[in-house]
Amino acid sequence: MNIYDIIEQLEQEIGEAKPGLFHKKIDVGKLAELVEDLKNDLPKAIEEASYVLSHKEKILDTAQKDAQALLEDANEKAKIMIEESSITRNAEKQAKELQEQTIRRCEQLLDTTKNNVDKILKAVEDYLSEHLNIVHDSRDELSSTLVQLKNNLKRQ
Repeated sequence: MNIYDIIEQLEQEIGEAKPGLFHKKIDVGKLAELVEDLKNDLPKAIEEASYVLSHKEKILDTAQKDAQALLEDANEKAKIMIEESSITRNAEKQAKELQEQTIRRCEQLLDTTKNNVDKILKAVEDYLSEHLNIVHDSRDELSSTLVQLKNNLKRQ
């Protein structure tokens, strides 16, 4: 059973609730079971987002290390070109261009990583927000039903 089937069953359970004295009666056990199924069947995107969040520092650290390695490589190449070449100005120009390309590429990698993480987190946020409203509504209705049942019991 996927998450959307569970949500449809929750909606159906609420929609088909039998009228009670003041409100519809809801099978609390069935709703609890459906909510448990819902928790157990969250989409893979949430797991992926959790993984990205938990490894965010490592991902950024790896990108920073790669950038640093690229910069060091560019600097090393520049030194070698200066030492071995009689065309010092040309070597300096190439080294500077390589360094600037490296910096641009590193910035692109960091921007891409940030944008991808942000898109995943936004999708998860939208998904959770939508379904959290359903859960809140169900809890409110459950609470109201329980109050009604308690009041009915007290009257009897």
